[in-house]
Amino acid sequence: MVDAAMLDERPQAGINPQLQLLLVGISGSGVAAPIESVLREEGYGLIGATDVDAASAAISLCSPSLIVLDLASGEANGYAWVRSLKANLATVQIPVLVVNSHAHSGACVNALKAGADVFLMQPLSADELRLQVRNLLRLTEKAFLPVDGEALVLRPARAGALNPAGADRLSNGARQVAILDALPVTVALLDRQGIVVSVNQAWRNFADLNGMAPRCNFGVGSDYLAICELAGLSEEDRSLDAACGIRAVLSGAAHDFSIEYPCHTEQQQRWFMMTVSPLGDGAEGAVVMHMEVTQKYRAEQSLRASEAQFRQMADNIRDVFFLFDATTWRVLYVSSAYEEIIGRSCASLYADSHSWTSAMLPDDCARIATAYTTHRKSTNARFDCFFQIRRPDQKVRWIFIKVFSILDAGGIVTRIAGVAQDITESREAGHDLRESEHRFHELLNNSSLLSVMLDLEGKVTFCNEALLRLTSRRLDAVIGGDWFSIFMAADHAEARKHFLDLLSDSPTTLRYEDEILRENGERRLICWNSSVLHDHNGKVIGTASIGEDITEQRKSATKILSLNANLEKMSSQLLHAQEQERISLARELHDELGQRLALLKINLHHLRRFLFEPDAHAAWAVLDAAVLTLIAQIRVISVSLRPPALDYLGLESALEQLLKRQFATGDCGYIFEYAGLPAKLAPPIEIAVYRIVQESITNVVRHANATCVVVEVNGGEAGRELELIIRDNGVGFAHHAGTQVQRADGSRGGLRGMHERVELLGGTFNVESSASGGTRVIVVFPLQAC
Repeated sequence: MVDAAMLDERPQAGINPQLQLLLVGISGSGVAAPIESVLREEGYGLIGATDVDAASAAISLCSPSLIVLDLASGEANGYAWVRSLKANLATVQIPVLVVNSHAHSGACVNALKAGADVFLMQPLSADELRLQVRNLLRLTEKAFLPVDGEALVLRPARAGALNPAGADRLSNGARQVAILDALPVTVALLDRQGIVVSVNQAWRNFADLNGMAPRCNFGVGSDYLAICELAGLSEEDRSLDAACGIRAVLSGAAHDFSIEYPCHTEQQQRWFMMTVSPLGDGAEGAVVMHMEVTQKYRAEQSLRASEAQFRQMADNIRDVFFLFDATTWRVLYVSSAYEEIIGRSCASLYADSHSWTSAMLPDDCARIATAYTTHRKSTNARFDCFFQIRRPDQKVRWIFIKVFSILDAGGIVTRIAGVAQDITESREAGHDLRESEHRFHELLNNSSLLSVMLDLEGKVTFCNEALLRLTSRRLDAVIGGDWFSIFMAADHAEARKHFLDLLSDSPTTLRYEDEILRENGERRLICWNSSVLHDHNGKVIGTASIGEDITEQRKSATKILSLNANLEKMSSQLLHAQEQERISLARELHDELGQRLALLKINLHHLRRFLFEPDAHAAWAVLDAAVLTLIAQIRVISVSLRPPALDYLGLESALEQLLKRQFATGDCGYIFEYAGLPAKLAPPIEIAVYRIVQESITNVVRHANATCVVVEVNGGEAGRELELIIRDNGVGFAHHAGTQVQRADGSRGGLRGMHERVELLGGTFNVESSASGGTRVIVVFPLQAC
């Protein structure tokens, strides 16, 4: 408890009333009595407390200039109490003098570790006590004062700043403690040797979270430099660098020091920044602050990764990316494409940010400088231009550059960014394209073909001279006008449908015929070839058409068709007449000449009865044989001209008799197949098939030297046609379409006549033959057409 008598006792005359000493555990009796007596003689104001609890209560009432603690009654409690004083910013500046009557070797060390400023052993020397107290009190003439409202440093207090009761000092100390405890960063005060003399609330909280508070009293009294050096034994730790920085500040070699370092746990990764500032003029110690910068560090990591990705992307793109400082024009970044396009090193641009302009052609350099100066006065943030450069290899290249102004939050231009492209190839390609377009237009205008281009609405965007000449129209009356209204008749629905189909890419090209109108209303028939026009992005933008005036051709074609129809009709009539003539001739041979020969033979037989001479009988026999032969030949000719079986028995029987008659003698055999056909066919088909078989068999017998002939007559795959196939295994011939057959023996096969006969009936005629592979004749007649 606090000794009331000592509290009420007034100092003697001449004693400095500003200096009050708190005596803890010291009474008027015992070994401690000389301490009280010596101090009273010195004129100090004395406040007594029997134990540390009473002493804490006394400190809360007044702020003593010095504390004298006797550890005779409780050494362990005394050390703990001293630690708490030094851990509290409100009492850390109060010097503590510890006396102890227990003379063991660890007492002094333990006291100093706890934070005591001086340790004395009993019995005491009065002079030593006086000098130690005076020295300690001299140090208390320094007080904590705020600087610029941010940091706290130790500076000398003004003379007379302390009031007799010490109330202002307590108020200032409390304010300083409150300010430090309110800081979100951890703060520790170090003395000149690097010993921790005080910490703030954030430091104590951090120590609590890491289990350090009970063990080391929040680090107060610890040698911070030794702790850093011990932790710095790890290669990854930056504690050695931190210790060197703190020493530099404490020694006055550096005004301040800062360092970032990792402080990871098993649960998370964190980074901190330590700053060290001197106390006062640097002779009192230093202020160490630790601020967590994990969020900033990770943001910087992300920024560095993003920047690395950007650089990697920029270095792999052929265009040049660059970034300038808007104030100094210093190059902050340029991509590696600069060396490829400009032909100069990136290092040269970093060394001289204006060196790239030396590559520009003089006229372009002046032009761009003037244009950019004008641009800087405008509000437009983007500036585009193109110019020519001459590379070190003397090649001239075209460059297109896009420049952007980067503004800060206040709208001030801080950076100039841009992209430079080598457009030499595209510019040359554009020049070539313009030349090509010019030649294309010249070609279309000098062509006799009609040419027109329409946009999506059917308006004319181009037409050539040939179209204008044909329609007798003027160019200014056509361009921009509606194609269908100007050139088409009222019934142009089909033409518009073609146009819309093309625009929908169905199909992409179209060939059709349509009529257009001349200015005088005359219609001209045009054969159009139209296609879709696309822009460089593939978007449909219109149609292009090339046309040919086929009006006269169509008239000629119609006339030719009419003539061909008449010719076919005449050919058909000619064949019919020929067949009729054959029928008539066969009938005449059979009926007239045959009958007369038969009568002649009868008369010859009657004449034989009157022949008596042997020579007459011989002559008669010869004459009779000749008559028989003549009758047989007449019969063969008659049948060949018109086989009676064809009229009475049908095609199948007529062909069967023909084959039997042709191959009755000789070494060549035949195979005949007939199936899939109606019993009665149109007479022109029957006659044509019969004549083709007759002609083909005659050719085989005379020229092919075949051993087998196959004749097939069937109804085709669908049964709606007649298919005739004649093939042999004899000697073939070289056949070319449209030419008369020329065999190896010089004879002609009569294929042209067969071909014409088939075409007149709307059929197809094909011949396949080779010199060693025989011959194959294929004829197809459409039955429904007959």
